[in-house]
Amino acid sequence: MSVRICKKCGKEWPETTEFFRTCRGKKGQTYISWTCRECDRKAAKLWYADHDAKQVYQERKDYQKEYRERNKSAIKNGTLKRTFGIGLNDLFQMIQTQNGVCAICGSEIDLNDKHSYNVDHKHDTNEIRGILCAKCNRGIGHFNDNPTLLLSAAQYVST
Repeated sequence: MSVRICKKCGKEWPETTEFFRTCRGKKGQTYISWTCRECDRKAAKLWYADHDAKQVYQERKDYQKEYRERNKSAIKNGTLKRTFGIGLNDLFQMIQTQNGVCAICGSEIDLNDKHSYNVDHKHDTNEIRGILCAKCNRGIGHFNDNPTLLLSAAQYVST
């Protein structure tokens, strides 16, 4: 069994996760920490003695809120890329192609309200069908994207 020397206290410990933390580095690589768990605990106690944890938590929360507000379009672009494989420009083009209205009911899409529209897609292939208002998207979702159910619902409503 290999031995590792802690960089803080200088003690020799077995190089296992019992005595050293596993850390994640760049690009998801993992490595064993250079300080032992005992020194990490002491450092954490000192840090918490000097800092008000609730205040630090609130500061982080405020910073995250401010960051999200500052970077709305970048966050939206990343979400669209990750989820549907399209960017913000592609979304705007699709909405422009639909003349700024829902593909089903024709209600106006408000780009400033992220909850007023949805990217409609086939769940089995992730192929994008269009942009819908939130109500139409939920309606299709409640019918499990089943055209037969939607047709029978349309016939039911028309009687």
